[in-house]
Amino acid sequence: NAKFIANISHKDFLKTNKLIENEKINAYMNDIGHRLASVSERPHMPWRFFLTDNDGQCEAFALPGGNIYISSGLFRFVESEAELAAVIAHEVGHTSAYRYHNRGDSKTIRFGKLAKMGAGAAGGLIGGPAGGAAGSVLSSIEMGSPYIKQQFSKDAEAEADGRAMNYLKRLGYPPGAIVSY
Repeated sequence: NAKFIANISHKDFLKTNKLIENEKINAYMNDIGHRLASVSERPHMPWRFFLTDNDGQCEAFALPGGNIYISSGLFRFVESEAELAAVIAHEVGHTSAYRYHNRGDSKTIRFGKLAKMGAGAAGGLIGGPAGGAAGSVLSSIEMGSPYIKQQFSKDAEAEADGRAMNYLKRLGYPPGAIVSY
């Protein structure tokens, strides 16, 4: 039942969760993830991307320090590389927004100053009539999860979507993949 958790380490996560050890899939996810991270605001973080053995959940989340996790249920659910990239980009967007701040052994969440710009950026990147609806669609996608509601504000979710769309566009993925997902 692990979701986005701000006070757990990768080592602690592995005590109760299993990763899928498939070299081909892991290389594929890491290639996409590292390319996205390279165009983020924090390209020099020690980014790592993992596939969790959890077919029962369709989720992605981040732990502090650049660790991004995609459940096997979500991996099977996405219909294209662009949609997978959109999911990963969203999590990179949260981390790149400096949502995490180390204080000794504890991790705390803090929200970036650009939170309110996310939905507008998302709509602007898509453009046209679809762009006008993008902000509300993105908000409803992200806010559909009660856990996300507990962790991030609606503005922070929209900001992560806006950042994700920028990353996708920079790499030649269609920014609308975040909406199609």
